[in-house]
Amino acid sequence: MFRSAIVLKPEELTQLFYFFLTKLGPEYEALETGIGPELLNKAVSKATGKDLKSIRAELKKTGDLGDVAMKSKKSVKDLSSMFGAKKKEAPLTLKKVMDTFMTLS
Repeated sequence: MFRSAIVLKPEELTQLFYFFLTKLGPEYEALETGIGPELLNKAVSKATGKDLKSIRAELKKTGDLGDVAMKSKKSVKDLSSMFGAKKKEAPLTLKKVMDTFMTLS
């Protein structure tokens, strides 16, 4: 991943590094999104249409919210229909994701 970034988008290498560390920047900047585990659980619940109790139970078994989301989304054919999205949006980029997180912080 880092090799590809160096070749294709070297200007995003720093953001990619912090993304993989699940940080927004260096520790001394103390940037946080304020998004805690419970809010993430609720987001997965809403996105997949499963109740929060089953999301928590599955998380307790697997220990990984990403795995829970992947398993839960199999029952949803199109997430955009759940949120009323009609038009196709531009592809999600690392820059867009990190800029959004920075805005949240």
